[in-house]
Amino acid sequence: MQGIKNFYRSMMNHGCVSKDDYEFLCGTIDCDIDLWMEQCEEMCVEAFGEEEWRKMRKGETYFI
Repeated sequence: MQGIKNFYRSMMNHGCVSKDDYEFLCGTIDCDIDLWMEQCEEMCVEAFGEEEWRKMRKGETYFI
């Protein structure tokens, strides 16, 4: 999630996102990260299958 924060910080620095919106996003990420990660895991298992997802997480394979 740090990559998302960095992207939005850059957008804020370029005047595309307000400081309030940036801070709101960061707060939302910090509060909801566990839920987001759980939902991401569920979607990836559904999309790739549990065994393939495990391999992807270990770096044994990747989807091109």
